[in-house]
Amino acid sequence: MPVTTQALGTITVLALAVGLTTSPVAADARPAAVPAPAASAVPVDAAPAESPVPDPEDWKPSEPVGLTGPVSEVLDDAPERGPVRVVTLTADSTGRPEISVTVAEDRGEAADAVEDARAVPDTLAVVVDAKVSLSDTPRPVTAGDPAAAASDAGPVSGTAALSNDAYRRLQWPLNRLYGESVWASGTGTGQVVAVVDSGVDGSHPDLAGAVLPGTDLVVGTGDGRSDPEGHGTHVAGVIAAQAGDGLGIAGLAHGAKILPVRVLDANGEGWDSDIAAGIVYAADHGATVINLSLGGPEHSPVLQSAVDYALAKDVVVVAAAGNAGQSCAKMRYPKPDVNCGNPASYPAALPGVIGVAATDSTDVRAAFSQYGSYVDVAAPGVSVYSTYPSGRYVYMDGTSMASPYAAAAVALIRAKFPAMSGPEATARLTGTAYDLGAAGRDSLYGAGLVQPLAAVSGSAPPPAASTVTGLGVSFTAVTAGQSVLATTTVRTSYGTKVTGTARLCSRRITVRAYTCANVAVRDGVAAKALRVDAGTYVYAQFTGTAAAKAGTSRTVRIYARPRVTVAGGSGKLTFRVYQPRGQRVSVQRYHRGAWRTVKTSAASSTASRTVSGLSRGTYRVVVAASADLLTVTSGKTAVR
Repeated sequence: MPVTTQALGTITVLALAVGLTTSPVAADARPAAVPAPAASAVPVDAAPAESPVPDPEDWKPSEPVGLTGPVSEVLDDAPERGPVRVVTLTADSTGRPEISVTVAEDRGEAADAVEDARAVPDTLAVVVDAKVSLSDTPRPVTAGDPAAAASDAGPVSGTAALSNDAYRRLQWPLNRLYGESVWASGTGTGQVVAVVDSGVDGSHPDLAGAVLPGTDLVVGTGDGRSDPEGHGTHVAGVIAAQAGDGLGIAGLAHGAKILPVRVLDANGEGWDSDIAAGIVYAADHGATVINLSLGGPEHSPVLQSAVDYALAKDVVVVAAAGNAGQSCAKMRYPKPDVNCGNPASYPAALPGVIGVAATDSTDVRAAFSQYGSYVDVAAPGVSVYSTYPSGRYVYMDGTSMASPYAAAAVALIRAKFPAMSGPEATARLTGTAYDLGAAGRDSLYGAGLVQPLAAVSGSAPPPAASTVTGLGVSFTAVTAGQSVLATTTVRTSYGTKVTGTARLCSRRITVRAYTCANVAVRDGVAAKALRVDAGTYVYAQFTGTAAAKAGTSRTVRIYARPRVTVAGGSGKLTFRVYQPRGQRVSVQRYHRGAWRTVKTSAASSTASRTVSGLSRGTYRVVVAASADLLTVTSGKTAVR
């Protein structure tokens, strides 16, 4: 199948044959090679001084690629029909990688392009370009959003008070990474994190002053500070959204600057060649960290050379591990190597790149997160709330969201320890990670969950244990006015009983708002009597402690039936409904083997009501159901 690249956020990736949807005219409209460094691209006072160009031997492929053997082998991944993009890698006169693209109308012209490239002295590689295609569905915040509720319940950020950002409570990852405590040691000032993605909306209020002018490799003009797709803006907010301004969210390294490098178009589509060129551009324009929330299952020698070039310039490269971690047999619509199958993902799997897996709020690997020996660390990647174009904010899931948390942690390390080299900062990140999964390094979490507080201060609070909150009630169907015993249980995921505080919340099924009361949890148990006057929903929420995470139980429904009494007399009976809702009340007589309704009325008050003119016999009263009460049938009574 064709080499593909995928952006690793909340998206569905289509594995498209190369060149099927991009016209030669559009492709030719952009520069074919990486732009040369320009002193004005990044202000001198905003970015570190450019490092010397490394020796080409540090980044060249270890052996020629596509320069020998049949031309047909180079074109194995090219489409049978339509345009073919042929990528050539050379070194320019200064020793920098130069990535050129030739758009051929068909395979025949592509073969000629390969031959022409082979004839150029010092050509290092000739390959067919690979396409990226995204389908992104972000989740906006809505009233009662379960992700928001889970975030609200999260543990506080170490011992520091939360920042005053309006949506800070929705950022459970900052709680888990002790964001506010980290910021006492630094916020990443002086670091430049390149976001090689779909661009970054530099006009977003929460990114004000954080986004440097970069480049747009999609159209060939522009500075990368626009994002018609949205993915890159979300990634940038995770890193550098401004904190403490009462607005929106907070980025983990909000003192750092973002260098936007746009390689994906408004439809979320792009090319491997642009991604490689973007990496080179970032390394040449002051980036100290490069974030790549994208990847694919095929090794690209051009991408590898671009990454090696950045590493040779002492830039730390961080990449998402991939979102195809599930078994294809369990997928309703499997696309092997795209949304399932767990292939190795590149560039995360390239040597020297920090591969980042995704975890949820319980420190468990997200089901979609790819795994393998190339996973170096893990970071939060589920229900991540961040910036989105046009001043908006959305939730997204993916290793795309985990990668910028790791990149931000590297920026914090490099700002705190400016003398550290890139490899030393990488070692600091992995060496201070909190071990998850099997003891020691493993294929699911690598060295473990990134711990920026430990990385910059040398210590961090022990992580809170995940908890399981349960709720049981003594009866699930009662007569209205009775009480049930609601029992809350709280244990860690390892079965340890927890002590703390829980909130027992209940509401009638016809009422929208819950009423909550605190209950003390001792040795994992809390019990409280609850009067039930109508159908009721109940749930329990453990509020969390420094050692145990918050948790919420399932919601339990308690059914209620009205209380009714009946008494027979001479030619009459008297009944009373204690929870009147205007229900239909049927007076029934048992006659010839069946109950037959002889009179009806409505339960409009709690006063007793007498029905006269009845024949002798056996009677009962049936009260119909209402919105919050079940149907109830009285006992039998005799009428004389």
